[in-house]
Amino acid sequence: MDMYMNNSLRVSAFYECLHIFCVRLLRARSTVKGNTRASESGTGNSMALTLFLFNSLLPGRGRQELLQNMKQSVFKLLRVLSVICAIVTPLTSEALRIDNTHYRFCVMDDGTITDYATLSAYNSNQLPSFASARWSAYNGVELKTHVNNLTSNYTTDVPALMTRTYSGSDCSIYHRWTKGYNGVGYDQTTYFYITVDAPSDITLTDAPSKMLVGEKETLKKKLEGSYTSFSGNGYFAYEYSSSASDVVSVSQGTITAKQVGKAIITVKAYAKNRKYDGSYYIGSASVEIEVVDNMDPVDITLSQLEMAIDVGEEKTISASLTPEDARTTITWLTSNQEIATVQDGKIKGIGRGTAIIEARTANGLSAKCYVTVLGEEDYKHVLIDELYYDIDRHSKTATVVPKLPGKENSSYVTGKVIIPERISFYNNDYTVNTIGKQAFYKCSISTADIPASVTRICGSAFSETMLDEIELPDNLTEIGEMAFAGSRIESIIIGPKITQIGNGAFSNCEQLQAIYIDNGNAHFTIYENCLYNTTKTILFYIPVNSLSVKLYDGLKTINGYACPGNTYIQNIVFPEQLTNIGEGAFQNCCNLSSIILPETIIGLEQNAFRGCTTLTSIVVEALRPPFVAENSFDNYNAVLVVPKGRVTTYQKHEIWGKFKKITDEKQNGIDTILTDHDLKDGYTIFNISGILIKSNATQTEWNSLPAGIYIVNGKKVEKNNI
Repeated sequence: MDMYMNNSLRVSAFYECLHIFCVRLLRARSTVKGNTRASESGTGNSMALTLFLFNSLLPGRGRQELLQNMKQSVFKLLRVLSVICAIVTPLTSEALRIDNTHYRFCVMDDGTITDYATLSAYNSNQLPSFASARWSAYNGVELKTHVNNLTSNYTTDVPALMTRTYSGSDCSIYHRWTKGYNGVGYDQTTYFYITVDAPSDITLTDAPSKMLVGEKETLKKKLEGSYTSFSGNGYFAYEYSSSASDVVSVSQGTITAKQVGKAIITVKAYAKNRKYDGSYYIGSASVEIEVVDNMDPVDITLSQLEMAIDVGEEKTISASLTPEDARTTITWLTSNQEIATVQDGKIKGIGRGTAIIEARTANGLSAKCYVTVLGEEDYKHVLIDELYYDIDRHSKTATVVPKLPGKENSSYVTGKVIIPERISFYNNDYTVNTIGKQAFYKCSISTADIPASVTRICGSAFSETMLDEIELPDNLTEIGEMAFAGSRIESIIIGPKITQIGNGAFSNCEQLQAIYIDNGNAHFTIYENCLYNTTKTILFYIPVNSLSVKLYDGLKTINGYACPGNTYIQNIVFPEQLTNIGEGAFQNCCNLSSIILPETIIGLEQNAFRGCTTLTSIVVEALRPPFVAENSFDNYNAVLVVPKGRVTTYQKHEIWGKFKKITDEKQNGIDTILTDHDLKDGYTIFNISGILIKSNATQTEWNSLPAGIYIVNGKKVEKNNI
């Protein structure tokens, strides 16, 4: 037996030496070749070579017996040698990598590190496929993962749970992989670093400074650290103590006030280290508590003494006690349930009026808030700093309105008026965006400052005033009807955003010398000193000092009050495409002697030519009588000239029939009737009012004139365009 064992030991030693020799031989061979795959399978080849030499060199006697007895030890040895070969092989030294080497965590309530990190691990394309893998760590840190079947050339994200440490540590990552059919494994290790923060102090939050006898409170505590905050009991241990337990006792964080006096409550915090049996001290916090038998307040105040709310609106007020830590029951009362209700400080408006809201303590103290409940009518005609406003509570805007709508307000505002951009009403701010209808009608104002917030100037806002200077804001979009009518403004600039100008906005402005259009305005233009829309199809204004006006050929509509009260104008040449003349367009033009309305005319609105007392001739070229308002004319002594054969038709018309003389014949006093082909070159042409039209006129220039009555070389001539 001893001989047999000695032989076995000799054979084992011989086999170990033989295998080491084979491993080194094959590794050297693979290194010389530079073949990675050959190196990877070096272990398997070394085992085959070892067995071959073993069978060749060992004597045959007793070989089978020895092999049977050595089987287990040989293969154990082979596994150990294969791992050693994998570790010392140069290709595995850079095989495993991670993309970050420093991770930071913190200790949580139960003493563990519950933060997660993602470890991106990958091989360097030098290792075979992972059949299995395992992460581990040391120095008191446990790394928990779910990692299996890592694959070559792929990045694997590893969610890791760090536990059981309160200090920084180096942690190793340990991998195991297998190759081939022999199942031989290789280990690869790389490293990363983690930092773990532990609590450094403890504080008490919302701890009471005063308690009533018999009261109980639970202390709220908070653990502090450089990394984050810590809370809860969990793994941390706390010790509580009272400097006077007969005054205030403490048990597991619950304090009880027992009798009048003072006591200091202290809490100490500890954290146990799971790696060792001991614990370490974190810190302490204390609070002094006074126990009293009465905590009634000595005073009560409300957050608001006055309040305005709308019907249906809700607002909340709060009550404050003196001292702040006083204890009492607060009862809320209202003087009128039909005006305002209250519950726990929440006030609701019910109806218009004033109600008193009261907060009353159990020991009889009280505080009051006067509440005004407003309806829609309360926002109308509000006087603020000498001006009246209509307020829109929903849009938070305000409109300037007259003191007495529709009546003379000469004593309301005088001199210079300054309109504010914002006003305040019951502690709410409103933007002034509109100057309302007749806001300053007939007021004795000379200048007006209009804020940038104003976007509309409504009808007659500044009419019949002494206003001679005004600058319109750039944000203005609308000028209403008769807005500046009868004022003394000398010039005005139509701003870039103005899109609407109402009828007669500048009518009867005798001092108005010029209207300018901002370069940024795309809606209006000036032609022959007259104000048109950009296409010149609508006429808004004719200067007051005009004697003779030739309107744009493409004009279709003359807006209302375009030229009322013009005492200068004597002749107007209406274009052949004109269709409508608006209300009061030429009212009280007392020097206008004759007019010719083209065939295209459709209608004349009220007062269109009312008050034209010198009007002697009206020529209407329309075959069918156009619409005419009942009071478009009031001088029915003028001769009405209608198209040939249409006298009866006009006589039967309700309004046109009022003219005393209706004829289709040319009127006496005309020396000559000329057609477009009769006039030769070199004539001097005046209109019927004596205004020079053209000196030394050519036949072409004569032909371009509309039909009508002219003075040609001193003779009255009718041009009929036949």
